[in-house]
Amino acid sequence: RRAPPSLFGDLQRRQQRQHNKDSVLPRVALREQRTETAGLEAAAGLPAGRPAVRVGGAARRDAHDDVKYKAEVLAVHPDLRLEVRVESPRRMEAMHVLQQIQKDVDRTQQEEEHFRRPATRTALASLLFVYAQMNPDTQYIQGMNEVAAVALHVMSVDPEFEEADAFWCFSYLMCEIKGGFLSAAAPADADKADAAAPAGAAEGVAAVDRLLQRYDPELARHLQACDCPTSVFVFCWRTMLFAQDVPLADVVCLWDSFLADPRRFEAISHACLAVLQVGREELLRTEEQGALAALLRRLPRVACADV
Repeated sequence: RRAPPSLFGDLQRRQQRQHNKDSVLPRVALREQRTETAGLEAAAGLPAGRPAVRVGGAARRDAHDDVKYKAEVLAVHPDLRLEVRVESPRRMEAMHVLQQIQKDVDRTQQEEEHFRRPATRTALASLLFVYAQMNPDTQYIQGMNEVAAVALHVMSVDPEFEEADAFWCFSYLMCEIKGGFLSAAAPADADKADAAAPAGAAEGVAAVDRLLQRYDPELARHLQACDCPTSVFVFCWRTMLFAQDVPLADVVCLWDSFLADPRRFEAISHACLAVLQVGREELLRTEEQGALAALLRRLPRVACADV
């Protein structure tokens, strides 16, 4: 059975051609791919005729409405300062959300020159804030900044539509992966998290545990004996699709595989197992709980460096 078209692989190849001095990606080609009814699908390389992307129960707005809605809730000043335009009684809550977003954005992908630019940080903060306002059932949860940053990075191939395209790709992706974020937010808002996705995130972590016990029972027993379960780390890897744990270029390659998976994200469990296998010998030699935790935290980058 043929796998569905690759989302980020196609966009990454466009980006590579854009940066190749011997080849210039014609802007007219990008314009031709955008239509009023399938702007996101065309920009992402998805097949034509798919249903409109739905966010918060509403169909995808056209470009004019996108700009109009953003202007209703957020002002971007010439000096790139952001100002909340949400009316009372939600204004204070919205200001708090924006402050949290900006705090997280300021430390997102800072090893990448593109994300050290004030304009990029403003665009990332803006799209996250607009998403939070359009999705009051989800709002903003820490870690979403890492996922949105990958979308913004890929969409930077077309600066004129970078923020808008990244927003819709992020929104479309969140429809499928927000369960993990809601589970992470459970202590702060247990009712909302439990109602939205009680079992999905836990099942994903359990799937990795089963794979580890099946393929490497010795390592599974060692980690259990040292009282160092992998669940905390696997949960983060799965929830953010490794966006925070490996270099940005490697994240794009991983997402290409995850999104092309016919079984939709099942490959993430096997990627988590592969990461554990890369550090297998060192994990088996380590018995102190803190040292094991530190090793597990850096294993994804080690795995990418070894590939």
